[in-house]
Amino acid sequence: MTKRSKWGISLLIAAPLIYILGEFISSLAWENPDYHYLTNWISDLGVPIVTKTINSPWHNIMNTGFITYGILAFLAFYLLQKVFYKRRRVVLSFAFIQGLEISLVGLFPGYPWWGVVFHGLGALMAIVGGNLCLIFASHAVKQTSSKKSFVRFSNLVGTIGIV
Repeated sequence: MTKRSKWGISLLIAAPLIYILGEFISSLAWENPDYHYLTNWISDLGVPIVTKTINSPWHNIMNTGFITYGILAFLAFYLLQKVFYKRRRVVLSFAFIQGLEISLVGLFPGYPWWGVVFHGLGALMAIVGGNLCLIFASHAVKQTSSKKSFVRFSNLVGTIGIV
């Protein structure tokens, strides 16, 4: 395994961990009202204003998590592009879409203001782009991977994510 591949795998692991950590930390700061994963949107964690239903004092942590995830996830796929052979361009295109769009979610928080359009578009494209990236990446490595269960799992998770 090359140094480039090791860095790619490390970033592929680090990106979602940083995102989840940012989500968890920013949810802890909520008071009056409390943040609830079943009733609030994840985007509520990044809203910089206080409303009747939203109070996210550590919104910068969540928004930084969105942006950091977008950058690191794209870099991970970029560093791993040799693994995807003939589907390299497709996988990198969807990785770029996902990275750019999830960064837009962090740059344009989801509350009523002119930037909410970019937030909504960013969230939609991050979900679609990220899951398509996972599906195409799983198909691209199917021929060379000895871990067929991992390939099937990635394909299944990507499909469920889109649905």
